[in-house]
Amino acid sequence: MNKKRIYPQWFLILPLALYIIFFLLPSVMGVGYSFTDWNSRSVLNGTHFVGLQNFAEIFTSDKSYLSGIGNTLKFTIISNIVKLIPALLIAIMLQEGLKGKGLYRTLLYLPSILPFVIIGLVFKSILNYNNGLLNTLLDAFHLGIFKQKWLSDLAIVWKSIYGVDAWRGIGYPYWCRSRNNRAIFITFRCCCCI
Repeated sequence: MNKKRIYPQWFLILPLALYIIFFLLPSVMGVGYSFTDWNSRSVLNGTHFVGLQNFAEIFTSDKSYLSGIGNTLKFTIISNIVKLIPALLIAIMLQEGLKGKGLYRTLLYLPSILPFVIIGLVFKSILNYNNGLLNTLLDAFHLGIFKQKWLSDLAIVWKSIYGVDAWRGIGYPYWCRSRNNRAIFITFRCCCCI
C-alpha cells in the first residue's frame, strides 16, 4: 500500500474517537437507560428493565409535559413559517441589481452567527417593560398606549419570541435560498412573462 494514500486517514482517528466517546456512546446509553429504572442510587441497588413504563408514566402522570411538547411543536411550525417565507421573498428581491446588495446580505446573515446568549441578553434589555429600549422609544414618541410587557404577558410573549427568532434565524435560510435562487428566479420571471 502507498503510505501517502493512508497517511491522511490517520487524522480521522482522534475526531472519530471523540465522536464515539462523547456523542454516540452517551446517546446509546441514554436510550438504554430510558427502558430501565435507573437513578442515582442504582449503583447500589442495580438497574432493572421496565420496558415502556417510563414513557407511559411521563405521558399520563404529568400534564405539563404534554403542554411542553405542544408548545415545542407550535414554536417549531410557526417559527419555520415566519423564517422561511420571508427569507425566500428577500432572496428573490435581492436577485435584482440592487446597490449595496453585499451590505444587505451581510446584515441579514450577521444575526445567524451571534451566540444565543448574546441575543438573549440584547433582546432582554430591548424588551424590558420598565427601562427597555422599545418601551422607552414608544414613550419618547408619545405612543405609550402601545407599551407592552413583552416578556411577561402570556398573550404577547410568544409574539416576542417569534420576532426574536425570526430576526436571528432568517439569515441562514436566506443564504441557502440565494445560492439556489438563480434558477428559481429565472423560472419565475419566465412564468410571469407567459
